[in-house]
Amino acid sequence: MNTFRLINKIENSFITNSFLKFSSEIVSYFKKKDYRFYIFLDDEQAKSQFPFIYLVPSENSTILEERLKNENIIAAGIYFGFIKKGIFHLSLEGVEFLRNHQILPNGNKITISEKGEKSILYGNDILKSV
Repeated sequence: MNTFRLINKIENSFITNSFLKFSSEIVSYFKKKDYRFYIFLDDEQAKSQFPFIYLVPSENSTILEERLKNENIIAAGIYFGFIKKGIFHLSLEGVEFLRNHQILPNGNKITISEKGEKSILYGNDILKSV
């Protein structure tokens, strides 16, 4: 059974605490803007996969909530990251969203080599490949 739903208070605290490590501006941005975080849990692969987090604009959220009543939805909005051991890990799409909305501080920018890029794309730790 797959579950796609709004995040709960515990999951919200994981995301908020991870954002605070980058910048408090990120937390205040999402408090002011109309976005909602959703989580996808795949019960069959719960041991091998981590819960995926998606960002959905509020105007799409009402439509999504209606569809969730009758349909099995596995993804909607922007894939924003995943939660592993109580820590939210931001996805490349999430970083791009934050960068495009000028939310990330300029100090949190790195340049990686082609080898480092491949490491990220395959889900590995970038520091191990540098």
